[in-house]
Amino acid sequence: MQEAGIFTSLFELHTKTLVGVLFWGNIGAAVLVYAFQTFNLRTTDKSCIHRLAFLNISYAAGYMLLFLRSDIPDIFSVNIGNSILYACFYYEASLLLLVATNESSRFSRLYLKIVLILTVISFNLPELANKHDEALRVAIASVNIFAIFLVPTLKLVFSGNMNRFKCSIGAIYMFLLLSLLPRIWFSLTDANVGLHTNSFYQTLFSVS
Repeated sequence: MQEAGIFTSLFELHTKTLVGVLFWGNIGAAVLVYAFQTFNLRTTDKSCIHRLAFLNISYAAGYMLLFLRSDIPDIFSVNIGNSILYACFYYEASLLLLVATNESSRFSRLYLKIVLILTVISFNLPELANKHDEALRVAIASVNIFAIFLVPTLKLVFSGNMNRFKCSIGAIYMFLLLSLLPRIWFSLTDANVGLHTNSFYQTLFSVS
């Protein structure tokens, strides 16, 4: 029992610090992407490199706004910050579809676009109605992320032309989806939950 407590304590990290790590991690990734383009003279698809770097910078901007929660107005930290991250998740999910099937079907593209619109509306609508409920924010955000990555993850895991690379990527995103389930439950059953609440479930989602 004591060993289990020691193990779970490894996951009880400071959530705001983890958000800061995500910010710097994406900044570092963008620098590495541009460095790869600079020193790899045989790189021909520069537009792809630029899109990937832009995605990392956008992620960093969103996480920076989340990190500054309570230090800046909620319109920037809550609404704009999360909306930027949803757009990044959408683009990342679109790339996953290409990895899974080498081409994204019309249904998959339409699904992602509809989910993106619904996630932005569902998250921002309670804020516009002045329902500043931190636990509700966490629950809605978790459900939205789950919905965005659900179809790409299932296609990766159950794709007919599987290989080790796709299996590995699919396993990572499946872990992400599974980590969201207790986070959703945790936020729905505890009214004191917020973005920067330190807990096992929050850390599990952040490290995934």
